[in-house]
Amino acid sequence: MNASFNSADFNSFILSESVIGIYESPITLKSGKQSNWYMNWRKVCSDVALIDRVSDFVLSYANDMDLDFDCIMGVPEGATKLGLLCHYKWAKSQADFLTKSYDYPMGRQSPKKHGHPDDKFFVGAPKGKILLIEDVATTGISMLGFIDRLEEAGKEISAAISLSNRMDTNHEGKSVESLMKERNIPYFFMSNGKELLRTLIESLDLNASLKSTLENELLT
Repeated sequence: MNASFNSADFNSFILSESVIGIYESPITLKSGKQSNWYMNWRKVCSDVALIDRVSDFVLSYANDMDLDFDCIMGVPEGATKLGLLCHYKWAKSQADFLTKSYDYPMGRQSPKKHGHPDDKFFVGAPKGKILLIEDVATTGISMLGFIDRLEEAGKEISAAISLSNRMDTNHEGKSVESLMKERNIPYFFMSNGKELLRTLIESLDLNASLKSTLENELLT
């Protein structure tokens, strides 16, 4: 049984590993939005010890939320490695691990042009109800795009979890939560980007102009 998810510990981990950070000059996010702050899990998920810790956080969170699923997948490519590790550790923890066949699903970043959907979209197709894992949800473009592929292939998504939600909206003013609700897919996030940004602003000695810019971003 996984230990209970501790939000304070997870937020502390995010800050200590510099998953969230600040730029002096604005950058362009994948959504096209300009921003002076970022959330990036790539470095953490490239370290074996750190991604191991993250997977334990994810499994604890999924257990606390009492989510019902048959396999775990990461949104390609940002959460692919995390999805594989979470699925392996979850399957191995099941009582029937040695007697039941557990598939090892993985999504393709770019679909093959031809072939059966199970081969076109996946390197190992998922079976049953899928728990989808994303690293950072900004406007949900990557997650929703992969959900489209899963549904085209006839797969069932039971729920989706992002490690972090930037709490942004798209060009129509819609949040990730509202977009997922429109798709009738339960969506959860393990950390709130704007809450973490507020903590970071308070802990750093920033110049007045940058601090004002960041505080304005908290309001949008």
